[in-house]
Amino acid sequence: MKAKDLLTILIVFLLVNYIFNYFAGPKNNQPALPVNEITIKTVKTDYGLNDLVSVKITNNTPQNAIIKKECPKEPLDVMFFKDNKWIEKTNTADIKCDGIKDVQINPGEEKTISYSSWNHALFGELGKYKIRATVNLESAATASTQQPGSINTQSVTGTQAATQQPAPAALTASSKILETPEFEVKPQGWFGLIWTVALY
Repeated sequence: MKAKDLLTILIVFLLVNYIFNYFAGPKNNQPALPVNEITIKTVKTDYGLNDLVSVKITNNTPQNAIIKKECPKEPLDVMFFKDNKWIEKTNTADIKCDGIKDVQINPGEEKTISYSSWNHALFGELGKYKIRATVNLESAATASTQQPGSINTQSVTGTQAATQQPAPAALTASSKILETPEFEVKPQGWFGLIWTVALY
């Protein structure tokens, strides 16, 4: 087969492939959110040393999710992998806790919790981490007597989904322990690349 024929076949193949992809439209690779569950994940899967660690919690249940305040301790438990086991790291920040209330995540709502006051003390070591949260689920009637709050005005932000599921009239309170996937704190810049290559 001549080179000219091969070039013609290649051009036809690329043209057909382009037309097929054009009419097929973009693929939606985003997984659907779990129904009737609460999900937790870090904003990033890897952090550079001294990067601010933040966690997103999404409430896909018909109940209100309540995270009890721990101030001046860290808002959620931090686990660090050391000596082939997970150990808990804790820190008491030098901050005022006046007016700090429990975090309430309504049905269909997502909130971001950051470690702005605890970041260096808890994530100052290179290595693997995960974050654990104890969430209390309450009906709207139970939680309506409580005022939704935040860790502080800069550490918790929230967004409301377009549609909000109504809470059932009678539901008993229950608790769930949530845990993020593992994430890693690496050196900044070129040191981070060398760190990854050396370990993996």
